[in-house]
Amino acid sequence: MNQPLIVLKFGSSVLRTAADLPEAVHEIYRYSREGFGVVAVVSAFEGVTDRLIAQARELGADPARNVGVSGLAALVASGERKTAAALQIALSQAGIPAQVADPLAIGLRVDGDGLEGAPVDLGLVRLSALLQKGRILVVPGFFGSDEEGGVSLLGRGGSDWTALYLAQRLDGRCRLLKDTDGIYERDPHGEGEAPLRFERLSYEDALALHAPVVQEGALRFALVHRQTFEIARIGSVHGTTVGHHATMLPPHREARRGPLRVTLLGLGAVGRGVYEHLRRLPEQFEIAAIAVRDRTRHESTGVPGSLLLSLDEAGKAPTDVVIEAIGGVQEAGDALARALSAGRHVVTANKAVMAARGPELRALAEREDSRLLYSAAVGGVVPVIETLRGVRGSIASVEGVLNGTSNFVLDRLAEGVSLDEAVAEAQRLGYAETDPSDDLSGLDAARKLALIARDVFGVALETEDIPRPGVSALAAWRPEGGRTIGRLIAGVRATVEGCVASVELVSVDPSHALARCRGANNAVAITLRNGEKVELSGGGAGRWPTAESVVGDLLELWRDLQPHAGKRPAVLGEFEAKAS
Repeated sequence: MNQPLIVLKFGSSVLRTAADLPEAVHEIYRYSREGFGVVAVVSAFEGVTDRLIAQARELGADPARNVGVSGLAALVASGERKTAAALQIALSQAGIPAQVADPLAIGLRVDGDGLEGAPVDLGLVRLSALLQKGRILVVPGFFGSDEEGGVSLLGRGGSDWTALYLAQRLDGRCRLLKDTDGIYERDPHGEGEAPLRFERLSYEDALALHAPVVQEGALRFALVHRQTFEIARIGSVHGTTVGHHATMLPPHREARRGPLRVTLLGLGAVGRGVYEHLRRLPEQFEIAAIAVRDRTRHESTGVPGSLLLSLDEAGKAPTDVVIEAIGGVQEAGDALARALSAGRHVVTANKAVMAARGPELRALAEREDSRLLYSAAVGGVVPVIETLRGVRGSIASVEGVLNGTSNFVLDRLAEGVSLDEAVAEAQRLGYAETDPSDDLSGLDAARKLALIARDVFGVALETEDIPRPGVSALAAWRPEGGRTIGRLIAGVRATVEGCVASVELVSVDPSHALARCRGANNAVAITLRNGEKVELSGGGAGRWPTAESVVGDLLELWRDLQPHAGKRPAVLGEFEAKAS
């Protein structure tokens, strides 16, 4: 199954400091869960390049006399490398598999004087092989290698060129992320009436701007190769498309919906992770209320007391979206039913309540024209539900590791650790609940299979009817002479009558694909009726992977609720307005 590719470029205007990394993670995850392979190109954090250039000059570098040019280029490139490493760590914390692909390692060749060059070649086979592993690639922008293997720069703003060059060679889409929703008639941050944003901009008109948003060399490269690309803001539904087409302005000013009011039910491991993310997204979300049992305990950790309410009080707060993170079936299910009946949108990671009361909650959502989103309920940050919906009707089977807690415990058992020690370690790391029996018995995985069966095959399987091994089987499992690894494999396959599902504890060879799913990760193989396979992997347990998936649902909802232009924009014969 061919996967579309997108290159996302994050410049220093959006990644000013490490505090901005979560927003980049959200944007990368947005496209990953939509089915794109993602290459993220990054610039150095704000101000870093200037400081490194100054440092090089203090050390004696003098490009005018051709002194220390190679060293200056290598020192300056360390800024982009640092940002790339930081982004990879942030993605990994969220459970999203990612790898730094250094420009020198992927054969990105630059021709020039060491400081102002142009990309001329790429190790396409190497880069394509890395992408086929299903990981996000994080590429430091702005530089490549010279003919002798040293570092050569692409000029200031050169990360734009890195992104466009990679997209052109990989035949992918390119989206340059800036601090505005696109290119405007004039500076959108200036005084006076807000300017109009170009929906489309020709190469020639983009070059005519006095203060181009894109590096000129990169823009001329796109013109020569007739490469269309987008300029937008992180999370935006709008943007400016630059390409070989007539320039277009919208016929009216764009409306923008304000932040969605959110009520958060529960502030445990997952709830707290969601809360921390929402605090960083004030333009999209306003936290209206948080339902907790112990107000004093959460106030002591810095949560505003004015937001902390009982479950009944929080349920009455004026809100647009209810996020359920309290767990269980009865209390959570009742709260979600009340929210949907009141016309509110709902996001949950609770597979137990969805398996037990899913049909009832779906019917309420449909009746009230509300959204019921539960991507995090199956696979954590792994986009299982979204992927399955994209190929619905052509699926033969779904199989994989769907419970990160049991996977972590089985890995530790294979290393000779006792069950009690493995469970205690999983609890310390936030991978296991106080009572982990649902995870270790296969019940949690069976609930997820019930959701998949209903969503994909239209079959209402009862969780209790799905065979599973039980805690005793896992407790008794031992590696065969240290040569095997235990895996709790959940599977559902199509049959003439509908589908069958099971959860089995099996011993696999270390070379087995599911043996490579380590720790608290999940891995899923979707087999299509034509024999093709779609493989997914990522974090399946813990605060941050689950919270990322919940926030992914929230951001999808926010984008879907933004007003869209109803009429096609007018065409300008010639762009005469210049940037001020």
